Amino acid sequence: MPASNYILNQILNYTFGKTSFIVANPHYFYFGLSLSLLTSADTGDTVVEPSGLGGSGYARTQILTSSAFSTSSAGSSVHNATPVIFTSTGDWTAAGTTPILSLFIADASTSGNMLWYTTLSPSLIVPNNTTITFSGSAGSGDIVISNTSSSEPNTTISNILNCWLNDATYTIPDPLYFGLSTTTIGATGTVTEPSGNAYARVSLDNDKSHWSTATAETLHNTGHVYFAAATGTGWGTVKALFIATSGTTGAGTVLWYANLNPTLIIQNGTQVKYEASTMTISMS
Repeated sequence: MPASNYILNQILNYTFGKTSFIVANPHYFYFGLSLSLLTSADTGDTVVEPSGLGGSGYARTQILTSSAFSTSSAGSSVHNATPVIFTSTGDWTAAGTTPILSLFIADASTSGNMLWYTTLSPSLIVPNNTTITFSGSAGSGDIVISNTSSSEPNTTISNILNCWLNDATYTIPDPLYFGLSTTTIGATGTVTEPSGNAYARVSLDNDKSHWSTATAETLHNTGHVYFAAATGTGWGTVKALFIATSGTTGAGTVLWYANLNPTLIIQNGTQVKYEASTMTISMS
């Protein structure tokens, strides 16, 4: 289930700058059906719901957030833990001429912000007295939300999903710590840092004076990050930059990473510098 532009911007602003989540109703999710194919740019006002065709009995289905989804772990995905049920008391699809094409999750019973969405395959024809059930089991017929970005390790995605979908606490670290890795980084967040020769992680305060506000699912640093100049034999070939929760080499959790292209050869006297606006962080 892809995320909307709205929620991706919210996640970025919370993770980088600690801007509070803005959700119309933080304790409930509202599942809805759309007669149009949805995109990440849609909102709770732009979806075309069956009620727009006079669909009798149609309403978004309300689910308590704390019981709506399973807990995300290393797999970085969750599925609905509670069945989501719609029951028609009239023809919701104009006698089969306008099928239901999409399912979405919003933060309000009407309008509001669309959070996640998916295209239904096959589409649904919903005549009078029809019940539609998304089962709530980890298999076919359930609603799955998973990681669709490649710049965060599974742990970060799990924390974000549990915070949004299960009312779990997700404390954003402040400051954030930048490090370098001599190996590429993947979903496990495993890094290999240089040893000695003046290498150390660099801190950057996590507030809105050091990070821009996300637009188009992207933000950038407004504060600079300067590593110390390498001494001795240098640090070798650096292949990735990462952001972690700890300033101690080899410690903490990797939150975000970027594999570098081209890589950096760090010799004696080389200083790695990232000026303001040179680091772009995005979700898609």
